[in-house]
Amino acid sequence: MAKRTRQKVPPQARPKFIFARHPGALPLVQRQLETLHQRYQRGDYVALLQAIDLFFECFSAPKWIADAFFDAMSDWFAYRAPTLDEAFRVRRSGKHIVQRRERERLRPVILLRVAQLHQQGQPIDMRTFAQVAEEIGKSPGYVSRVYYERASAVWRKILQKLQVS
Repeated sequence: MAKRTRQKVPPQARPKFIFARHPGALPLVQRQLETLHQRYQRGDYVALLQAIDLFFECFSAPKWIADAFFDAMSDWFAYRAPTLDEAFRVRRSGKHIVQRRERERLRPVILLRVAQLHQQGQPIDMRTFAQVAEEIGKSPGYVSRVYYERASAVWRKILQKLQVS
């Protein structure tokens, strides 16, 4: 009887971990983003948060943004924070919320209309603010305050460079 020899089994390759920022992970990340997009389109709005979380993890956002977002979302996904407000450590009080919402809704209307009138030759003054105020049902002082607020600075800068029609 011949002596049997055992065939050597090739050692199994160890699984390789591919980290999200590694170029080899890109197809997997793209596939996952597509899946999350489909879930979002079907009404799963948590999928949007998961997609943003994955995107920041995999693509180049400044490190501080990606890290802070990851920490907050991890707290929310793991139920360490019961709300997104708590996870991101932000709080919107109910005080004056209606007025703030209206102000943010009217900000682009005010700035676009003032820019349009200015491009038509009107100076940016109280007469222009009064005209816009009459159109939107507010006071000229309200229009002026919204126009000059710090929150409107980006709008003013952009509109200076654009031709508004």
